[in-house]
Amino acid sequence: MRSLVHTRALMVIVDGLNEVAADTREKIGAFARDMSKGDVIVATQPIEWRPPPNSCAVELLPLNRSEPTAFIESRPVGADPNQPCHGLAYKAAVQNFVSRALDEARSEFERETAELMLSNPFDLAFAAELLARGRMPSPTALADEAFRLADERYLQIAKIAFPLEAFGQHAVKMRLEDRNRLNPDEFTAEASCLLEQRLLVSRAMNGTQGVVDRLLFRHDRVWDFFVAAVFAVYPDLWAEHVGDARFRGAYLRIAETWDPEGAKKASLQFAAMRKLAMNFRAILFGLDPARLDARLTEANASGPHHIRSFAQQTQDLEAVHVR
Repeated sequence: MRSLVHTRALMVIVDGLNEVAADTREKIGAFARDMSKGDVIVATQPIEWRPPPNSCAVELLPLNRSEPTAFIESRPVGADPNQPCHGLAYKAAVQNFVSRALDEARSEFERETAELMLSNPFDLAFAAELLARGRMPSPTALADEAFRLADERYLQIAKIAFPLEAFGQHAVKMRLEDRNRLNPDEFTAEASCLLEQRLLVSRAMNGTQGVVDRLLFRHDRVWDFFVAAVFAVYPDLWAEHVGDARFRGAYLRIAETWDPEGAKKASLQFAAMRKLAMNFRAILFGLDPARLDARLTEANASGPHHIRSFAQQTQDLEAVHVR
């Protein structure tokens, strides 16, 4: 296959780079660098990633106002007579939804976020389902509204509130395992309510016993919703994972949805970890052990736990100082 790509007889298209683990992104990047004379197209939502040298970047602009409106109106769910909101009422709700997103945003940042959401087919389809159910979700909080529906349903069935904290901790564990699927014995009652509201989806997958159905998070942003929810309860937990690229989406959600002080604290720690990484990289390329010691001492005295831990362990490694 490599020879076909190299001779441009085969084009490789990779979509959703932002949805895979960091090591997978690195493998994709390495493949693209090796195949620099071939046609390799990589699509991603905004993400911190260094494209291969001599690559050509094409940035897609947000859709104009009429395009997301037409897309949501075209969804079959809007014509379903079994839905609480359908037909002309559904179309009116769509117009109201788009108008609120673009005309009533509380800040320029919120408006830009809404524009991105209104350019994403996943978000538009999600919005269509919620509008058909008679809901008017915030354009930047679709998962929140869907979860409220799941929570209401769970309360009706189990007579207790949805165990968001426990499920969020499990979502963190799944992130650490790079596993976007629930095992059959995990949160079965909760999963049925999340599946009903399309926060989870069922997919056929090959297993040891043949093809089996597995429940997956509908999208990375749904996964991030549950991770960020448990981070809100355990600040030390999000501080622990601030340097892990797999949790980047959760930190972006924190910046967008937490109260200003909480979001500021998370963003400052994320920025501090990134600054340390960039400084460390520059020092390694510069081969200056004296600068390295100074930076590690500074990092060791900083606030975030993960930065201090990294500095302490690095200072103990004699190999780091070998030129």
